[in-house]
Amino acid sequence: ASAEDPENKRPPPCGSKALSGRAVTDHASRGNPFADESAESRAFGSAIHELFERVDWLPGSGPAVGAEAGMDSASQAEDFCAAAAEHFRNACEAEPVGTLMARPPGPVRLWRERPFRVILDGALLSGRFDRVVVELDEEGAPRHATVVDFKTDGTSGADTLGAAAEPHRAQMEFYRRALSRLLALAESEIECRVVFTSAGEVVAL
Repeated sequence: ASAEDPENKRPPPCGSKALSGRAVTDHASRGNPFADESAESRAFGSAIHELFERVDWLPGSGPAVGAEAGMDSASQAEDFCAAAAEHFRNACEAEPVGTLMARPPGPVRLWRERPFRVILDGALLSGRFDRVVVELDEEGAPRHATVVDFKTDGTSGADTLGAAAEPHRAQMEFYRRALSRLLALAESEIECRVVFTSAGEVVAL
């Protein structure tokens, strides 16, 4: 896939009833309630990613409103959807996340859940960017980019946010190299950010 491929959209799995019927709770309750069950945790993480896929910029698009559109709750338990909606809303309300997902000034290109394939070191590799913000110059060419990766597995067991992010460094460096190749943009012009959705925190790598 090239850098010009259309975005691969998938509808979120949870219904609008779950999103519209839950109040936002305080910072302490942001965690993944299914973290101790691997299958449930993976499904929960997928649901959060799909909700973020529907957000363009914060604030402005209204994450709850945008996320509700076109949802299908037929295959999901109501408590699962309610928990995912609550987690998502709390993450969007966290100042570091809101700042990161604000629209930058000037012309910009936004990718969400963008699959890619690229040749690095003689090998054909593939992956999927959660979110990429590409800032453009006056002629429409990329001049700077930010790769955002959402993590729903929390930061428990780590002394600092930096320590929690460190296991993801290799993944983010791969994304930086891949995006550099796709955009013909220097790696020094590409920033990588890990978003811990449970904590509402952002770490630069």
